[in-house]
Amino acid sequence: MLKYYIGYIYTIKGKVVSFGSEEYSKEELVAEVGSAQLMNIVGIETTKSFRNSTAYIQSWLKVLRNDNKFIVSASSKAEKAVNYILGIQ
Repeated sequence: MLKYYIGYIYTIKGKVVSFGSEEYSKEELVAEVGSAQLMNIVGIETTKSFRNSTAYIQSWLKVLRNDNKFIVSASSKAEKAVNYILGIQ
């Protein structure tokens, strides 16, 4: 939940976006990748949570099918957010 809150403030900066829009989809993808990374790092990831995250990430990638390279950017943004949350410089 913290990752979603930080992502909302940092990325969207209070701008209202509609559900399913490209901007919303990108934010959701960054948030979910970050959430999956955090669960793995702190050791609370389960087979079920991994499958759920994978399915969720795949669904947002379908929305963003016109931007095939965004997963790389999303992963980078998620890693920066995770490092911030964990206090890693």
